[in-house]
Amino acid sequence: MSVAFGAGALIRAAFARARHERRAALLPFLVAGDPDPLQSRERMLAASAGGADVIEVGFGYSDPVADGPIIAAASQRALAAGMTFERTLALVREVKSHLARTPLVAFVYYNLLFAYGVEQAAHACAAAGFSGILSPDVPLEEADDLIAACARLGLAVPLLVAPTTTPHRAAAIARAATGFVYLVSRMGVTGHHRAADEDACERVRGLRQHTETPIVIGFGVAPGPRLARLAACADGIVVGSLLIERAAQAPNPPAAIEAIRTTCATLASYCGPAMDSKAVTCLRRVDPAPSSGGSPTHGGTEASQAESG
Repeated sequence: MSVAFGAGALIRAAFARARHERRAALLPFLVAGDPDPLQSRERMLAASAGGADVIEVGFGYSDPVADGPIIAAASQRALAAGMTFERTLALVREVKSHLARTPLVAFVYYNLLFAYGVEQAAHACAAAGFSGILSPDVPLEEADDLIAACARLGLAVPLLVAPTTTPHRAAAIARAATGFVYLVSRMGVTGHHRAADEDACERVRGLRQHTETPIVIGFGVAPGPRLARLAACADGIVVGSLLIERAAQAPNPPAAIEAIRTTCATLASYCGPAMDSKAVTCLRRVDPAPSSGGSPTHGGTEASQAESG
């Protein structure tokens, strides 16, 4: 399959569309192959039907350091169903044949990229139809190869900012990220049972001083007034554990697919249109990521920092 150069522009278009509609973008997260490839495909299509602007697609991995028990269990189900790097790419190719305008972002731990070959993995992801690659456990200082490989293919490389990230380091990450900056809302692993920290919006405002790239908030997100407040200050909201849990609790596959669609629709209803114009990022471009050389260090990756609390 040919590589769709500039595929990362789909992410820019998704955020621009949400901004035009004065709302935050909705970014559901689902694990590819959970609980099997066929149902996984239908769940991604249901997420789009429910209002997803961008879909994060998790690659099954045996040691997902940033993920809580719900997503970790989904990853294990995918692996048990036989999902591999190549089978995930094949599934995404199939999904993209139905969702040509919806950007998909690979959420993949760096060890998988390293084992596959970073350059080769980036090319394979682009060919499958991904618009970007988010690797939650790669520190900024070691992301140059991934950023460079993706820049050559027009893929975005979103980067994480953790609650423990120093302001100086957060600014460097924000400047290097493309597609979007992923602000981890609280300490700990993923999961909706612990709410996002109240200071998340203040941290968004701090990051806006250093980047025009959209800023999304994830970890601890669930429907309710808190979600509406987060959506009013961020450019997008990431939700994974809630969706996966509701699908897993459904009595049968059709009910699980419907749970994904209706939950996405409910989440989207909290995402606007009620955004303060002062809180909206000026979306003008998705630039090739600048070099991260010389940026300050702050021991460990942003994912491991988030988990450590």
